[in-house]
Amino acid sequence: MNIQTMGSNTQLPSWVEADSLYLYNDEPWLHQLTHQHIYTSFWIAPVTTPDSIQTVSITMLKTYPVSRLIDRFLHKFFD
Repeated sequence: MNIQTMGSNTQLPSWVEADSLYLYNDEPWLHQLTHQHIYTSFWIAPVTTPDSIQTVSITMLKTYPVSRLIDRFLHKFFD
């Protein structure tokens, strides 16, 4: 799946390289909470970062508190 299959209503910032956008996981991941199930798809969006946007390195990102779902994704994607 790519940006073309997402639909024509999808609006992305100009700094996202839409032609390189791709779906990371073919099947949604299930994240179970006590009161709900979250089905998640992750999109990889290459960007050309404008100076006005603050970025975080991968090394620093690993020191930030994130949900278990995001932590699971980060470990699978970067390890």
